[in-house]
Amino acid sequence: IHGEEICNLRTHLDLSRKQIKLIPLEIINLLNLKMLYLNNNIITIIPKQIDNLLNLEKLYLNDNKITILPIEIGNLLNLKILNLGYNQIKTCNIFEKLTNLNVLYLSGNRIEIIPTEIGNLLNLKEL
Repeated sequence: IHGEEICNLRTHLDLSRKQIKLIPLEIINLLNLKMLYLNNNIITIIPKQIDNLLNLEKLYLNDNKITILPIEIGNLLNLKILNLGYNQIKTCNIFEKLTNLNVLYLSGNRIEIIPTEIGNLLNLKEL
């Protein structure tokens, strides 16, 4: 098995509680990734290339130090669970196309205005 094939086999990755400051760009090559746990780290920036993970269904970025959400997260159309709780996010205008979201956690941030696009998330069961 070659390295590229290994990347394609992985569907779950848990890097929670690892004191990660930057999301390793190697993760972006895990094209079959469905669940990504990066919670409880010290991440400040999400790479724009996150939208390469088109099969991602669950993304846990809670309990970090994220301040800005790249608009590219909005291209992860298969997301069902997005946990962004307990960061330092002030604005979040990424939800327009995330119509498959069932669960969205934003508590513990510095969000001043709730984006109107959240009203379009008809599958949302938990906010």
